[in-house]
Amino acid sequence: AAIEKWMAGHGGSGGGGALALRSGGSVEIRGRLSARGGDGPVINGDDPAATPGNGQFGISSPGGGGSGGSVLVQSGFHVTVGNGGTVDVSGGLGGRVGFITNTLLANSGGHGGDGAAGLVRVEEPLGTAFFAGLVTPSSALRKLDGTLTDSDEVTGSRSTWLLPSSADLPIYLRYELVARIGNQVLFFSDDPNVAPIAADDLSTGVRLRFQGARKDPVTGQPITGSEGPWRDYVRIGPDSLNGDRADLVRFDLLTNRAAGQVEVLELRIVYR
Repeated sequence: AAIEKWMAGHGGSGGGGALALRSGGSVEIRGRLSARGGDGPVINGDDPAATPGNGQFGISSPGGGGSGGSVLVQSGFHVTVGNGGTVDVSGGLGGRVGFITNTLLANSGGHGGDGAAGLVRVEEPLGTAFFAGLVTPSSALRKLDGTLTDSDEVTGSRSTWLLPSSADLPIYLRYELVARIGNQVLFFSDDPNVAPIAADDLSTGVRLRFQGARKDPVTGQPITGSEGPWRDYVRIGPDSLNGDRADLVRFDLLTNRAAGQVEVLELRIVYR
């Protein structure tokens, strides 16, 4: 019988990558977060085109499985992996070769190494993260007890679509924003007759933008494609929300911690 030929073979499988889940509030995981390593292939060592076995082409050596990835969960309050929740950073299975039918290597095979487990890290200020669900493998869990120190300098929020209570198409006159920035309470408006500064520059601590759209009379939601651009002003004049003939409006508010701690006290959109 011919002697089997072993070729250089397959490379290792891909790793699980990295996943970061961040929230300013509580995080509860009820589904599945997966960053598993890839499994290696199962190689059939018996090529039916060769006689005997793989004597003509050679048998491919199996590669290793991919390592598990990394999952980072950061919460400004509390983290729970609830019942039925799973975080999986298992390593992948190594590649395998089998079905070698050559007389000299009957029932022979090979197995690449399995990938190593990844890492799960939880950061939250209370130090009371609760795991009713499953972390796979359990050795992957590394929990940080203590204050969460990682934060974003610039953060933002976006409103839902708002419908002014007007029987006619609204005419937007101005916005009025009152915010405490550091130790100062500041008044912003896009109408210079109302306030000396507009909320259009993050260096002041806040940036406010608006978007208009036309309402679908059946669904009450925006008509697809009717959304205008994001605008710095709602007032009458250039770059005004009125140019979109919008009966729906929403706002986007960014705050900048570099200017001081920001607390929004009031926001009004004035129209007629």
